[in-house]
Amino acid sequence: MRNFKQKFITLTLAVILLSGLMTACGRKDDSGIGPDTIAFLAAYQDVDFGTGYIQSAVAHGDYFYYFSYEWLAEEMRGENKLMKVALAEGTVSEVTLFPIGENEHISGITMNAQGNFILLASAWSENGNTFIIYEASPDGRKISETDIGEKLNIDQGAWIQQMFSDPDGNLYFIVSTNTGGTNLLSLGNDGAIKGRVEYDGWIQNLLFYENDIYLTAWGESSSGMVLRQVDFTTGSLGPEVKFEGLARWGNMNFANGGETGLLISDGTSLFTGDMENGTVTKLLDWIDSDILINNVRFFGQLTNGSFWLLNEIYGQDGTTSELIVLEQTTYGELPPRQFITYGALNLSHDIRMAIINFNKANDKYRITIKEYLNFNDLTDDDDWQAAWEAAILQFNTDLTSGRGPDIIDLSNVNFSLLASKGVLYDLTSLIDKSDIDRGDYLENAINAYSQNGKIYGMMTGFMINTLVGHASRLEGIERWDINEMIEWAEKHPESQLMNANAVMVLSTLISSNFDKFVDWNTGKCDFTGDEFIRIMEFAATFGDDSDAWDWSNPDRIGTYEGISTGKYLLRDEYIYDLLFTMSMINSLFDGEPKFIGYPTDSGSGILMSPSGAVAINNRSKHKDGAYAFIYYLMSDTFQNAENMGQRYSIPIKKSAVDEMIRVATTVPPGQEDHMGTSGYDDFSVDISRERSKEFVDQFRDIINRAEGLRIYDNLIYNIIDEESKSFFSGQKSAREAAEIIQNRIQVYVNENR
Repeated sequence: MRNFKQKFITLTLAVILLSGLMTACGRKDDSGIGPDTIAFLAAYQDVDFGTGYIQSAVAHGDYFYYFSYEWLAEEMRGENKLMKVALAEGTVSEVTLFPIGENEHISGITMNAQGNFILLASAWSENGNTFIIYEASPDGRKISETDIGEKLNIDQGAWIQQMFSDPDGNLYFIVSTNTGGTNLLSLGNDGAIKGRVEYDGWIQNLLFYENDIYLTAWGESSSGMVLRQVDFTTGSLGPEVKFEGLARWGNMNFANGGETGLLISDGTSLFTGDMENGTVTKLLDWIDSDILINNVRFFGQLTNGSFWLLNEIYGQDGTTSELIVLEQTTYGELPPRQFITYGALNLSHDIRMAIINFNKANDKYRITIKEYLNFNDLTDDDDWQAAWEAAILQFNTDLTSGRGPDIIDLSNVNFSLLASKGVLYDLTSLIDKSDIDRGDYLENAINAYSQNGKIYGMMTGFMINTLVGHASRLEGIERWDINEMIEWAEKHPESQLMNANAVMVLSTLISSNFDKFVDWNTGKCDFTGDEFIRIMEFAATFGDDSDAWDWSNPDRIGTYEGISTGKYLLRDEYIYDLLFTMSMINSLFDGEPKFIGYPTDSGSGILMSPSGAVAINNRSKHKDGAYAFIYYLMSDTFQNAENMGQRYSIPIKKSAVDEMIRVATTVPPGQEDHMGTSGYDDFSVDISRERSKEFVDQFRDIINRAEGLRIYDNLIYNIIDEESKSFFSGQKSAREAAEIIQNRIQVYVNENR
């Protein structure tokens, strides 16, 4: 049996307000949070679930039962252990289980109305799969044994994925068929088959709500998890159950519990759901309780009213699980801290994790989030583009009116616009009076959000954006401007510059030269000049090549085929690490890639795309607190994150880059060098740490050469996209379309300066 430590509880939500803001009369601060506002404390129970996916588990009352499987190498056999977790206390004990068959593996567990275990044992033999149901007492004694394989009439090669039971003792099985579909089978408490329902897809779970049975599965018509009633009498499924105001994105899961009898979890929040009225009520945001949700399959409510969840975390070394109990309190009972607001159009995973870790460790400040557009809040019926534009408008309005957040997330916003309006605070003095040594960081990263010697923002990490081609085809060219790139492309009439259509090419060339066409300091726009006209005419030669992106098209040219045969001369690449992206690029370009960069009037044309970037609102009353978070993002704690070799961005601290390279080129003791295969389309590469050593100098070189940012302003891009199509379709000339673009963007710029 594993060694389980004593439970520890981390009161992670000890928040929030300056003590002077929270008074006996219940006055609220700017956040709207008063002393009587309900809060949920995350109590982390110190339970070691080991590394691996928990397949067989069941919650019953205030207890959680799960099977662990251990391979005993010396005895050359596997051993099943049934573990019992007291959820409220976090204590763990083993249920001594009767001996099962030598080749049997427990693949399902549930409990009947009498409180006995119902166990599904699976075994493989030369004659096919066998499935046996055991009933066992709470202390692990065998009560009965039933072979159900023939009774369920399961096809050869099919597999029982999960097993459930209802309050009446009927059993239900999710069976993965050998044709890729899923069957639901019902076995009555009298041992007779009650029914079968076929589903063309993967079923995640079964839910028993009042007297009805529901399945949760990936929707057939659109992405996301759905809830559908199961009718075993007719062998059919009801329509998708939709809840008003609840999207189906973000790890959607359902469980019994709450005042309505139904709990719903997604990647950001926990809700109660009213099945009859199709409405939901938010109980809490996970991040307010300092919980970073990865995947929640098991959760519910204890008899004392607290909520519990098993949060699965995916990492380089496998899946680990953490048990968390959420205990209700009020903010007035928590120690006071200074409240700092973080505002973002849409919060990234890395920043969400950073805020949680900062709040856990900091006893002086606490960050709360104002997210202007959470994609989990959007449903299939929403106009996503309109929602995005409304979020940008509200974000800019808040900043210019003085109601903006203390910390501004610069991702997906127009930095030049904010800097020209005086919204951003110069970080130089705060950095210089702290113990930050700018020489410890990549100079181009520090300067990315600088203007006129002032540092207006700080990126936390970045990817590199660049055009890449074969060195032999680009011989003698070290950089280029737009005209030079177009002239080079025209010298290869048998080839296409890259695998893209007209809209994509236009967007690529505008985003890498944005400041040439819009000057936010002067308010001048230039979309009617010869250069923009030439870009439009060049982009038009790519046409609307939708077949190139139709994966079902048998005549479609694959990525590797297109590059290797010269059909495509360049590829637009995102580089975020040494181990994977550099290996793939070198293989794709036959060991001779040239990172030529985007066409620009000066510099390398290799751009930086931040994985996160933050600034301080010039009107913030809590600049020291806001800088405390920026300081954390620049610290070794954040920059040298765990799984450095697997992260999806390049750190800005030089020592962290060194560590990233070390991890990517060092084979840990006892591990193999080969890390599997990575690829896309018609292209795959064997990933090797030893081979990555070949690309270290190349990786460092493009990091050092990277300069400047791709400027994002979706509202401007939408105008260009909408109006350029009239030219691409032949309805207007390039100059006519450009004049409309000029007029619309000039109005937008004038209104927002």
